[in-house]
Amino acid sequence: MLRRKKSKADAVKEQAAELGDKAADKASDLGDKAADKASELGDKASELSDKAAEKIGPKAEEARDAAAAAVEAVREELTALGKAMLADNESDDAGEVDTEAAEAADESDGKRKKKKGSKLKKLLIVLGLGAVAGVVAKKVKESQGGAPVPPPAPRPTPAPESDSSASASTESTETTGPAS
Repeated sequence: MLRRKKSKADAVKEQAAELGDKAADKASDLGDKAADKASELGDKASELSDKAAEKIGPKAEEARDAAAAAVEAVREELTALGKAMLADNESDDAGEVDTEAAEAADESDGKRKKKKGSKLKKLLIVLGLGAVAGVVAKKVKESQGGAPVPPPAPRPTPAPESDSSASASTESTETTGPAS
């Protein structure tokens, strides 16, 4: 058999195939190495995460317990303060006559106590809440129906017919025919 001499194109194709095979082998090797490194890094990250959980976990629990204790202490203080204010308010109501007598005595001495503005505060709060309720009601009404719809216009009342107009209307229907 005679061998035919390879053309340059065939030689280049063969060389390209060999290089492709070598590149595929290298890529496979590099992929394996990268997978191994990734696995090692994952293991290290897992170990570090476990160590961090071991160190931070107890401290987080201590912080949560301290916060709970602080919240409980504040709750107790507020409860005591609320009870004291309630007791003070009840004693103010019970001793209203005594305070009026004390105010009269202070006025005679030239000393004036400032009155509490509780009635004014209550009035302002009620007015503020009323204004807020009005604004909310207006917004709800606008959102439900868009623009406010005016009431329907009143229907015009027919004018009383006289004898001449009645005969004219019957004549017009006779000439034009019944309306269908």
